[in-house]
Amino acid sequence: MIEHIQLKNGFWNFNLNFWKGNSYQHDDVQIFDTNVLVVDTSSLNSEFYSMSSKEKKQIRNYWIKALPVLSNVEYLMTTHQIDQEFFDAICEMKNLKGLYIKWGKIESCKKIEKLILLEHLYFGSNPRLPSFEGFESLRNLKHLEVENVKPLADFSPLENLDSLITLKITGTVDKALSIDNLYFLNKLKNIEELTLGISLKIKDLEPLKNLEKLRYLWLPASLLKKFEKEKLE
Repeated sequence: MIEHIQLKNGFWNFNLNFWKGNSYQHDDVQIFDTNVLVVDTSSLNSEFYSMSSKEKKQIRNYWIKALPVLSNVEYLMTTHQIDQEFFDAICEMKNLKGLYIKWGKIESCKKIEKLILLEHLYFGSNPRLPSFEGFESLRNLKHLEVENVKPLADFSPLENLDSLITLKITGTVDKALSIDNLYFLNKLKNIEELTLGISLKIKDLEPLKNLEKLRYLWLPASLLKKFEKEKLE
């Protein structure tokens, strides 16, 4: 029986202090030894905020060059709005097991296919992203959270992620994410927790009924009402 309660939401919610103490300056030699790294070059970082535009660009360019050679890093968080070049540099970090991207302006995630060891991914707001091409190669991914991508983005590459245990797809705080359909769920037989803050173009909820291991489910009220009505028919 499906319980309509607050979800555990995967890896990140169990590790509220996971990143604490792992934010390093770009010129700190510890970045070559740590296995957990926070690249904190956002405007909320007062030290970084006070720098000139030239200095900020130099530091971010340093990170772009450094990230691919940080072979000890297994878990990475970025706090600024990363661009395509920064994202592509992250995709060269082939030992990553966990990646937390707070937000970005990424237009292609194809190169993420290189991160074959990835198990945990938080893919924050990237409203320009039209497709999840590249995700089909992440066969070890267990926990995935996706937030605020381009409306009607192509989610079909996710259908190959048969190791997924938790999946969360949402829009913004005040608007559900519009997606075409749920057919990409048909092959995700190991899903246990599912959060869908979405609106559907094709309102076929049949894929939800085929998730045999599903223990926790969250849907918007309109879809939940439709789902429960169909179960009774």
